[in-house]
Amino acid sequence: MPAPEIEIKRGSTFSQTCLCVDEVDNPIDLSSWSFESDLKLVSSNEKLVTFSIDDTAAAVGQIRVSAPPADTLNLPPQMSMVFDIKFTDPSGDIHYSENIVLTTSKHITH
Repeated sequence: MPAPEIEIKRGSTFSQTCLCVDEVDNPIDLSSWSFESDLKLVSSNEKLVTFSIDDTAAAVGQIRVSAPPADTLNLPPQMSMVFDIKFTDPSGDIHYSENIVLTTSKHITH
């Protein structure tokens, strides 16, 4: 299955919410977990952005990764980048989301 793909316009706010569910689609309580996420170039694995993580809705299985316009403005144009989310559970076990591909485009309006 190919990785999900998201397009972002350079210089815009990036924000994506991830809903974590169990095998019967019930939200997983992630309130005691920790999270990390980096955006990297596919071709070189160079880290471009460390996303901010909003876990205020973790108890209902939701976390949000985001980056402000200042961080997305200098992303390389027309490039494929990739990120995932690292989840660390209360016992220290580490889990990862699927890879998500992010492609950039130039904004039209200034």
